[in-house]
Formats: sequence, C-alpha cells, structure tokens
Amino acid sequence: MDQEQARFIAQSIFSYYDKDKSGQLNDQELIQMMMNNYQYMGQRFSPSKQDIDQYADVLDATKNRQITLADFESLCIKYFTQNQINIVFQRQIKKKQYTQYAQDRLDKAKQLFKRFDNDGSGEIDENEAHKLLEETFKQCGMQKTPTKDDLIQWMALTDTNGDGNISLEEFQDLVIKNYQYFSIQNSVYVSSQKQTFFINVEKTIQQKQKFNMKYILLTTLLILSFAKLDYSSRRSISTVMATIESKLASKSPLDAIIRVLNEFRDAINLEQISHDEIYDVQQKECSSEHEFRQKEITQNSNVLRDSSAQLKACTTQKVRASSSFEVNERQSFTNNQQMELIVLARDQEEAYYKKRSQDYQDSLYAIEEAQDIITSLYSGAGSLIEVSKISRKLLQNALNIKLFNGYAQVLAQLARIGKSFESNFDETSLERASQLLDTLRKQVKDAFDDYAEGNAVAVQLFNDQKERLRTTSARIVKQHDRLEKVLNGLSQCIGSQSAIAQQSSNKLQRATQLYDQAVVLCATFQNEYNYATQGRRSEQILVTQLEEMVERRFGQVQDEQHERKQRLQ
Repeated sequence: MDQEQARFIAQSIFSYYDKDKSGQLNDQELIQMMMNNYQYMGQRFSPSKQDIDQYADVLDATKNRQITLADFESLCIKYFTQNQINIVFQRQIKKKQYTQYAQDRLDKAKQLFKRFDNDGSGEIDENEAHKLLEETFKQCGMQKTPTKDDLIQWMALTDTNGDGNISLEEFQDLVIKNYQYFSIQNSVYVSSQKQTFFINVEKTIQQKQKFNMKYILLTTLLILSFAKLDYSSRRSISTVMATIESKLASKSPLDAIIRVLNEFRDAINLEQISHDEIYDVQQKECSSEHEFRQKEITQNSNVLRDSSAQLKACTTQKVRASSSFEVNERQSFTNNQQMELIVLARDQEEAYYKKRSQDYQDSLYAIEEAQDIITSLYSGAGSLIEVSKISRKLLQNALNIKLFNGYAQVLAQLARIGKSFESNFDETSLERASQLLDTLRKQVKDAFDDYAEGNAVAVQLFNDQKERLRTTSARIVKQHDRLEKVLNGLSQCIGSQSAIAQQSSNKLQRATQLYDQAVVLCATFQNEYNYATQGRRSEQILVTQLEEMVERRFGQVQDEQHERKQRLQ
C-alpha cells in the first residue's frame, strides 16, 4: 500500500469518529472507538480515565496531547506502508481450510516465529517471548520494558496447552483467532462514511478480567504485522464495461464476454454474502449491546433510587439524633451544675455545723464554769469580778446559740447575786442560780442534740441527692456514648450512601450516553447495509442489462452475418 491509500484509510476512520467535526477526538469519541474494539473482542467494557489516557498516548503520534487527523495519518503510514498490512485474513471454518490470503499470512507468521525462536527449538520460551514483547512494545510506542506480569499474561493468552512454551501452531492459532470472529474476504469493504478495523481476542481468557490497553494494542500490532490492505482487486463497473467493449472490438466469443459479466456478478454476490455475515454479527452485537446497556441503566437506576432513599433516611435520623444529642448535652450541663451547687452548699453547711457545734461546747463549758463560781461563793472564796466575767461569757453564748429564754433567767439571777454581793446574800439565791444553771445545761444539750440530728438528716438528704445526680450523670454519659455511636454510624451511612448515589448517578449517565451512542452506531450499521445492498442490487441490474445488451448485439451481428451469407448465395 502506498501513502495515499494509507491517508485515505486514516481520513475515513477519523471522519467517522470525529462526530462534532472539531478536527480532534475528545474523550467521548475515543471511548466510542475503544468500545467498538471491545465489542468485537467479546468483551463489555466501560473505559476508565486511565484507559483513555493509555489509548490516547498510543494514538497521539505527534505527542502534543491532541488526537488529530495528522496522528491517524502518521500511524496509518507507519504501519500500513511499512508492514504492508492487509485485513483480508480469513479462516474457512466449515472446510477447516484457510484462504490463500490467510495461508500467505500464516507463512509470514512462521517467518516471524523463526525470527524469535533463537535456539531453533521449534518453540518460544519465556526468554524469547520476552524479547518479542519488548519489540512489540517498542513498535507500539510504549516507553517501558514489559514486566513479569506482562509476560505471564501474554503467555496465558497464547499457550493453549499449558506446557509453558509457545509452539508455532499456538502462535499461528493466536493470529487466526483474532480474525475468526470478524473478517472480510478478498477485499476490504469501504463505505463513504467510515473505515473501521475490529479485533477479536480469544474469549476463554478469564471472562471477568478486563484487558489492559497495552494488551489490546499488543494484539492489534500482531494483527497489523501479518496483514496488508489490497486495493488491486477492487471491483469497478467502468472497468468491466471497458473490458466488454474491448472484447467486442476484438470479436471475442459471447461466452468470454458473459464469463466477464458472471465473474463480476459473482464478485458482487461474494461481497454481499460477506457483508451479510458482517451485518448479522453487527445486529447480534447491537442487540446484545442494547440489552446490556438497558440492564445497566435499570440496575444503576435501582441502585440510585435505593441509595437516595437510604441517604434521605440516614439524614433524617441524623437530624433527630443530633437534636437528642444536644438535649443530652444540656441535661449533662444542668446535672453537673446541680452537683456543684449541692456540694458547695453542703460544704458551707458543714463549716457552719462545725462552728455551731463549737458554740454549743463553749456554752456547756461556760455553764460548768458558772457552777464552779457558785460553789466558790458558798465557801466564800468567790468574787464579784468572777460573777461579772461569767455573766458576760454566758450572754455571748446566748447570742451564739440563740437560746435567749434559758439564759435570761440565769443572767437575771447572777445579776441579783452581784447586787447583794456587798451585803450578806443568802444561800437561797446561790441554790436558785445553781438550779437555773442545771436547767440551762439540759436545754443547751437538748438544743445541741436537735441541731446535730437536723444536720445528720441534712447530710443524708445531701447524700441521697448526690447519689441521684450521680445516677443521672451515669445515664447521661451512657446516652451520650450511645448517641455518639449512632451519629458516627449515620455519618458513615450518609458518606457511603452519598458515594454510592454519586457513583450510580455517574454510571447511569455514562450507561445512558453509551446506550444512545450504541443506538446511533447501530442505526449507522443499518443505513450502511441498506445503502450498500441497494448499490449492489443496482449493479446486478446493470450487469443484467449489459448482458441483455451484449446478447442483443451478438444477435444482431449473427442476423447481419446470416443476411450477408444469403445475399452472397
């Protein structure tokens, strides 16, 4: 193939996928191109951003991060003119035989096999296969050395008997299988709208495993290495007409001319049969693709619906749980405040109790001291100063313990004793004072016992209230921990359901876009088939008309010859 033919192919491919006519392929257009390849590889695949980048990196021949017509032309010229690529590689499955074109390619595959079979063992081992991969990556424009995993996957793709080596038959079978699913016989079908090349990869390789882009490109290169486009036998009605005119001019027999027309008719029929087979494959793939995408849309719609409902439920529950959490926090704050207040009050009451207890003790000590003074007055040893001092002390005690009635009588009696101190006071006054002091002692003791009992009751009430507050605090803490776990769980629910909803929404959008693109692509297949089939019918009609014209002309010639013979006779 020359460069002009390679450019024609590049323009056909590029114009077909450049839907927006922007002069460069965007991600959506690259996705469509990749999906077409995967479709005919028996794989269902939605390319990721990384897949698109890898695919674009190989297509981007100019390395300017834009996939333009120049890139396609460069790649087509590089591979189609250098490797003489021909996509006419077909296997005749029913007869278990190969076409001459396929046999020629298998011969070249054999030569390639011998090139890498360095030790001449008739098999390619891992070391030799590694060199083949290195060369393949290099020709694909991949700036990397194949890894051990790369080698293992390629060996698994090719080594069908699992002996660890690649035989010539296995290597050739790899080539045949890539054309077995989709192939064109004798000539490449080119429409006015597109020129596409599809590759099929053996379906038995781990059906759930997605092929890495570099393995698709690897298989593509293997195919391109053994094929070439051949436009030399392209059918032309004008050529047929010129041939007929030439044969008529040279007075060739009618059978020779009819044979030219029949060969042309057979070529049309063969092309129609080939296109029918392609169209059947396309229809099956379209049906399968529509069904698959519709299932994807339904599945993602259901996931989006369920995740949205769950997200709404978790959000509502979180609002309620947050409100309960805030109420619980306020209760905790109030409970802690109450605890602080009762503890402070109890501390103050305890301090006051100690002071009052000391006041009662001082009062009892003062009463005992007053009794001692009364006793000393009996003996004549007491003095007015002692009576005066004890009176002031008793008055202070009365103010401290607030027991005025009992102290009033004692203080009055001591005052009378003090007034009669200069004169001879009788013993009756001293006995009366002693009796009043005994009565006062009993009153002070009773008052102190009542106060101590009241304090004990207050202490018990404090302890009870403190215990209740502690119980409440423990319940609040437990409720806090429970609500905190609930909030964390609901936050995780919201996060996970939001992610699921977003992911399913994105998948739904992408599945819808892919479904719409598949509908457009399948409609293109249909229109192309109808247009091409109608074109071939028109050619068949034209051939029939030519045949009738030739037969009439030969009839006329025969009639003229017959008349000439009769005139001569």
